[in-house]
Amino acid sequence: DIGFPTLGDVFKSKGYTTAAFGKWHNGAQPPYHPNARGFDEFYGFCSGHWGNYYSPLIEHNGTFTSGEGFLVDDLFNHSINFIKEQANTPFFLYLPVNTPHSPMQVPEVFWSRFKNKPLISRSTNPEQEDEDFTRAALAMVENIDFNVGRLLSFLKKQELDENTIVVFMSD
Repeated sequence: DIGFPTLGDVFKSKGYTTAAFGKWHNGAQPPYHPNARGFDEFYGFCSGHWGNYYSPLIEHNGTFTSGEGFLVDDLFNHSINFIKEQANTPFFLYLPVNTPHSPMQVPEVFWSRFKNKPLISRSTNPEQEDEDFTRAALAMVENIDFNVGRLLSFLKKQELDENTIVVFMSD
């Protein structure tokens, strides 16, 4: 115990099953690793950002494995599976996604909505702006919105939306 409880510590002490899926930039080993900070399950990475968002090397409870597909989609898939498994017990899910953040990788279905779209809001120095970088960031936000909608729809379908706490953060 380092004296400063996390939300994971607090919920776990109250009998909740806890999970953190995504970016954890608070330490990669005990006593700072998420599994040492009140999270029963961790699926993500303990660095500032990841160099490849497609099927990257990812940590699951201290063991490295390969992710499945686009990282943000994978994090939400794991979140939905965790909720399915915990549907009849109190749970706390912490879901800090890593986008929008470089590298500017995003699934084609989201990129195609922005690749030729005129930018309405521009940099104060438009000649220095990489328009495709900006479009990719917008596409990443669209992907996040899609996944949040998917998660919230799942909670509603499972009749868990009224009694569930989801903490969502993004870069």
